[in-house]
Amino acid sequence: MGFTGKIELIYPLYKEMRMEKGRRIPQLTLPLVAALCPPEIEVKITDEEVEEIDFNLGRGSVAGVSMMTAQAKRGYEIAREFRKKGVITIAGGIHPSSLPDEAAAHFDSVVVGEAECVWDSVITDLKRGELKKIYRSEEFFHLRNLPSPKYDLVKNKMFYTPVQASRGCPYRCTFCSVTKFYGPKFRSRPVDEIITEIKLSGDKYFFFVDDNIVGNPKFAKELFTKLIPLKIKWGGQAILGFGNDRELVELAAQSGCLGLFIGIESVNRKSIKQANKKCNKVEDYAALIKQIHRAGIHIIAGTVFGFDTDDKNIFEQMLDFYKKNKIAYANFSILTPFPGTILYEQMEKEGRIFEKDWSKYDCGSVVFHPLKMSPEELQAGSDWVGREFFKPAEILRRFWENRSHPFLYLSGNIGYRRKHNTHEPGRNVAIRKS
Repeated sequence: MGFTGKIELIYPLYKEMRMEKGRRIPQLTLPLVAALCPPEIEVKITDEEVEEIDFNLGRGSVAGVSMMTAQAKRGYEIAREFRKKGVITIAGGIHPSSLPDEAAAHFDSVVVGEAECVWDSVITDLKRGELKKIYRSEEFFHLRNLPSPKYDLVKNKMFYTPVQASRGCPYRCTFCSVTKFYGPKFRSRPVDEIITEIKLSGDKYFFFVDDNIVGNPKFAKELFTKLIPLKIKWGGQAILGFGNDRELVELAAQSGCLGLFIGIESVNRKSIKQANKKCNKVEDYAALIKQIHRAGIHIIAGTVFGFDTDDKNIFEQMLDFYKKNKIAYANFSILTPFPGTILYEQMEKEGRIFEKDWSKYDCGSVVFHPLKMSPEELQAGSDWVGREFFKPAEILRRFWENRSHPFLYLSGNIGYRRKHNTHEPGRNVAIRKS
């Protein structure tokens, strides 16, 4: 079939219910891929979390689908529907990159790794009618001269505009796929290019999608210093050890940092060791949290339950720690063996994974056999912590420590409370297969 010059880039529905417009931070990948397309290509973006997919693209058009693991099942359904109508389908993202042969069984072509290194070849081959089954990015992109993402193609209203300053992570946590996908070293964009992108956007609220915006402290200090005159507000992700560098913390606050998602993961030292999260020192947690709070920066504490050394006491231990240290918000997750991670290889070898329905790999469902509790106990404990932490009385009790951004604090906690009170305890336990 001949390529028509039309490409629809699609972000599949993550869960069964759509989100209200403006309630989420739009992902960066598709606007960036759209910017990589030459001007003669007609490109559209559909985010299924906020809008319906139009399957009537026409024969010879292209549907490019970017997927994480929890979206893979839906992504394969989308590809099947498009292929029935003669639409060319291309998969990309972390899940297809981790399991390219699986994705290739559902799509006409699969992009493995970062698109910047291979997208020109994809477009050229499409025009020639010689699309390959798999395109592999054999190296990591240098991050210089990245085009400005085409956010004008994103239909849902954005409150925070996503921006990326760096990629890669050297920590190799066993449950994380970032190192494999983005590489074991921090790669940074030229600071002046980031500043130019932010200025040209005309926006005032941003979210740095970097997995660790402070991974290279020298780079981060230069970036934050040059952000100060822009008077923007921003959020991002960091490691807790960031609190050891007082200058870096103060520069982050001065540059407009409202809050940071920080992977605290667990107060169980053995669990941190199992996760290979060497940058986390449990004995330093309280002091580092205090240092970040002093600067008026909110902490969204990433938490993972279900490590092999976790028993049923871990839920109360985490809750007590967060109450004592007055964490602004906490994101409670269940350990999930994502394909492409060390954890997946280990659990697959041990025969402990009982569910391969990828839609269950949402960090809120139990898909494996824990060692020190049952799947049902793990699910119930995680659900319980979420409900307890976001009780109105607890939200008010933590307010004074997080009063630097009162509206953000209250609205964020109300959102998290709604999330933890809209499902029945234990409903996400996958059906164990004998």
